[in-house]
Amino acid sequence: MMQDKLIGHIENDVYRITAPQGDISNNRPWAQDVPAFDGSSYQGIYSGGDGSFIVCIDHATLAEIERYTQKLMQCGYRKFAENKIASNRFFTYENGFNLVYCYYIAYTQSIKIIAEPFYPYITATPRQTLSRPAIIASSVCDRNFYVRLPDNTLLVIDGGWRIEDWCLYDHAELIHKMYLEMSQILGNAQTIHVSMWLITHAHTDHARVLETLYQTDWSAAFQIDQILYNFPAPNHIANTDEATAEQIAQMDRNIRTWHAKAGVSFPYERIFYNCPFRVYDTSHYEKVCRHAFMQYPATQIKAHTGMHFDLSGVTLDVLHTPDDDMPTLFNNFNNTSLVVRMTYQGSPMLWLGDMGELPSDSCVKMYGNLLKCDCMQVSHHGWGAATPEFYALARPSILFWNNSEFGFKHADSHQGYGKTKTSTDLYHMDCVVKNYFCNRIHMSHAYLPVQIPELPPFKMSDFIIASSTVSDRTYYLRLPNSQLIVIGGGWRDEDWAQYDHDALLRGMYHEMCALVGSSNVTIAAFLIPNQSADYHRFLDALPGTDFLNHLQINSVICSSLPAHCIKGTFPTADFQKKPCFSKRFSLCSPRTGDVLHFGNVQAHVLYAPNANSQYNSIGDTSLVVRFVYQGKGILITGDMTDSLSEQLLSQYGSHLRSDVVQIANHGWNNCGSVQFYQAVAAQLQLWTNSEYGFQFFRKDEGYQKTLAATAIYHLSTCRQNVFCDQVSMQRFHFPLEAAELQQDV
Repeated sequence: MMQDKLIGHIENDVYRITAPQGDISNNRPWAQDVPAFDGSSYQGIYSGGDGSFIVCIDHATLAEIERYTQKLMQCGYRKFAENKIASNRFFTYENGFNLVYCYYIAYTQSIKIIAEPFYPYITATPRQTLSRPAIIASSVCDRNFYVRLPDNTLLVIDGGWRIEDWCLYDHAELIHKMYLEMSQILGNAQTIHVSMWLITHAHTDHARVLETLYQTDWSAAFQIDQILYNFPAPNHIANTDEATAEQIAQMDRNIRTWHAKAGVSFPYERIFYNCPFRVYDTSHYEKVCRHAFMQYPATQIKAHTGMHFDLSGVTLDVLHTPDDDMPTLFNNFNNTSLVVRMTYQGSPMLWLGDMGELPSDSCVKMYGNLLKCDCMQVSHHGWGAATPEFYALARPSILFWNNSEFGFKHADSHQGYGKTKTSTDLYHMDCVVKNYFCNRIHMSHAYLPVQIPELPPFKMSDFIIASSTVSDRTYYLRLPNSQLIVIGGGWRDEDWAQYDHDALLRGMYHEMCALVGSSNVTIAAFLIPNQSADYHRFLDALPGTDFLNHLQINSVICSSLPAHCIKGTFPTADFQKKPCFSKRFSLCSPRTGDVLHFGNVQAHVLYAPNANSQYNSIGDTSLVVRFVYQGKGILITGDMTDSLSEQLLSQYGSHLRSDVVQIANHGWNNCGSVQFYQAVAAQLQLWTNSEYGFQFFRKDEGYQKTLAATAIYHLSTCRQNVFCDQVSMQRFHFPLEAAELQQDV
């Protein structure tokens, strides 16, 4: 839909502006007396917001824009900057009163002239090498990334929270945690020096941090040099119903109330999409942002296509702004997102914000194969938006998702992995070797220049550790003979009740097929740590499946105990009498000290319960087994309790040392002592849980809710924590190869 309201005319060979009522200039005056363009097809003059205006010219040539730059110099303008990207040319001129940006877009044969009042800004900072540059995905904010620059300052991209999270948590606490996170990245700096803060577009989940930071006690600890953004003029935004800061605050309070009434049992994703009032009103939120940005002693830079910045060796090129699609009426504010290419030592990355189809199409036509990059921030949190054509040209090796893996998959019926073809295809593109999520648990990162992981290909003769994407209670060990040891095999009560059982069972079978490279799977051992229902649901339901004859299960290892052995209610008594074992599966109930052999892999039973004893909880009956291959260990703890871990620590001491450990009881309360895991000193820690479930399951469980789990997660000996995240299968060679493990930032 075209926006036909003009704001000026040509008079005496200059552009005369008659700004419309209600236009927002952020206290900037309008550019005046800018020389008019000669030639081609003049469309008109439109507001660009912030005191800028845009002249749109069709059927133009490169020679014409070069003649216009000569005219600018004849009128007293000086060249400030020049850039060339693909066949497109970009020029910036200034005369101390005005800044004039003029650029030629080859594929449309069009010219844009953008003029705004002059203000000084920095295009390059002195190059210093004080720290190793890196891209970091926030652990506090699932809409935020940092780039640690070589001079040990930060480039911050966006920063905000989903509205349901913003209303659930204390705002000052969230900002404080971001401060601590930034301080850690900068080597425990007291002052957070931000060379540039990039806001891709004015949605609350992208701009909330910068919009509210000045109101907190932590604002004095920030030094922000420049803020880069481009919000279109209000008369180019489809929804004109203004949402004031007070209305936005009331909306937050409404959501908080709704959340409290919903309770913990209410499906998380429905809080956002089923509130009985408007929850994501962003109309005129850009006005709120403009006001907030003025509170910082920072240079506010209106981004324009072709702008080039050099931040101590990390360069930024602005590839697309809302200006490129003028004149238009933006019905979807995501289409106003900036698109920025970042490069360091020849390694390019694309920042997309929530880029929609309109800028996607423009970028494809403007830049073509120059969109190729090493890594890319996925548009709109992985919920569609960008086009398949754009991603096909970008062909990134590494993807950054400003979302949690859980949020990516489970947002609602219309969004997320497996629900939009574009996102699903992107996730599984053959070029993608690594995915980083803002998972609210840890900071994931990639050093600059981006090094594409070069790992030896997996061979069928390798020993492989793999996480399940279907069951958050399951890991696989693929033995060198291509047989499997399955550890776990079940689902939480709520997942088993919510999802189609046949689909879950078949999903696990397909994972096994993928691991062994055949539709016929031999399971050397199915290890059930204890008799809890959430571990043995796969085996319980297996006899009724149509793929049963394609599975050969040599043995099921489980500590089978009669009901009287456990105090209180025993949920799954007489495990050996369950129907699944009656004919097809043989049950192995090992004793402490037993050694089981699977070719050149041994399973040392460090602990097994005794049928002649009585136990306080089912966790005390968990098997603890250490698999050994080539002298390296994988320690499986099941639902081992704190007391059991202390018993094992006393008995085995340093002999517990293993390269890999499964964290007991899904990382919740009573998951074993910190001292136990310190003795194990594993490089790889396996969590039979999703990251989301680990943090958010219940108030009395999960990371940041139990001191032990938090300490275990952050053990200095651990190089990587691996969750069953229901999104992608993670595989690791065993013995572990250093290249597979994340490095400390």
